[in-house]
This record gives sequence, C-alpha cells and structure tokens, in this order.
Amino acid sequence: MAEKGTRLMNFIDLLSGLYVAFGFKRGLRRGLGREVYRLVNMGIVMLSGVGLSKWIGKGVGAVVGLKGETSGVTGFLLTVVATLVILGLIRNRLRLLIEAKFGTHGGTMAGVIAGVRAFCLAILVIAGMIVAPIGAINKPVEKGSFLGKTVGIFVGD
Repeated sequence: MAEKGTRLMNFIDLLSGLYVAFGFKRGLRRGLGREVYRLVNMGIVMLSGVGLSKWIGKGVGAVVGLKGETSGVTGFLLTVVATLVILGLIRNRLRLLIEAKFGTHGGTMAGVIAGVRAFCLAILVIAGMIVAPIGAINKPVEKGSFLGKTVGIFVGD
C-alpha cells in the first residue's frame, strides 16, 4: 500500500500506457510483416548502438577531446544515427523481403509485437530521463513514476 501523499503512478506512466496501447492498435492495422520489419529494424539499430558505441565513443573522444560518459553517449548516438541512415538506404528492399516472408496479415500477433516494441521504446526513454544530468527531469521520473522507480533500480545511481 502506498504511503499517504505518494502516488503509485504519474503522468509518465499514463503516457507510456497510452503509447503501448497506440502501438498495439497500430500493429493490428499494419499487419505482421510490417511489424516484424519494424522490430528487426529496431533490434539492428539498438544492437549496433550498444555494441559499437564504446569504440566509436573512444575514437570520437580522442579526436574531439570528450571524456568519460560523454564520449560513450556520443558514440552511441552517432552509431544509432549511422545505422538508421544505412537501414534507410535499404529500407524498401528489406521491408519487402520481410513482408514476403511473413505476409501483411497477422492481427493480434502483429499488435502484440508492436505493443512490445512500443513498451521497449518507452522504457528506453524513461531510462534516458533517469540518467539525464538534469534534476528537473530525472527526479520526478525516478521518484514519482512506477515505471521510473522500476527502471531506476537498473539504471539509477
């Protein structure tokens, strides 16, 4: 039971829930092939961002003079942007290939995939807000939001 004066959920949780519901509905409408493509796209971007950010960050840090976490975050962002550009160049071919494999139907499964993808993106945004060096952003999220408290266990101080 929550203590008096504390809330179990706040606006961040409401927005996250609405985003997941919207993702589920959009997935139902788009179909399985399109949602599998979007999931593969997101997976490639995130894996390349996490996998290569350390090396890219060190290289950028050495050239520009960034140190510590700043070079890692910069490396992650640069890797994600570069991967998105590369995937954008082959987007139509990759999407058609995946849609041919999975089809454009799928109904509930497509909705579930889209909902899970939306949930993962919401968690990433909340984690980013928690680790942001701005107290006005990270404190309300980490202390007042149910999802923020949960994610804060893994990414907080």
